[in-house]
Amino acid sequence: MDETKVHDLDYYLSLRYRIVLTPEVEGWSATVPDLPGCIAVGDSKAETLEGWQHHLNVACSSQNQTITRTNSPTSL
Repeated sequence: MDETKVHDLDYYLSLRYRIVLTPEVEGWSATVPDLPGCIAVGDSKAETLEGWQHHLNVACSSQNQTITRTNSPTSL
């Protein structure tokens, strides 16, 4: 029996994920270990974090993705 609990998109967007900011040659990158393949870049930390939030909202909403508990955040 599959015990994977699926929540709606708003639930996952409200969770706090650990974001890893990395200095790059020109600016910053942000990745989230619990969401492989998602990355944001920017000239400053603030711009990168804003880009990350926008990317998460647009990517998940536009693709109407179903997110499972495997994408739930691990302990911060």
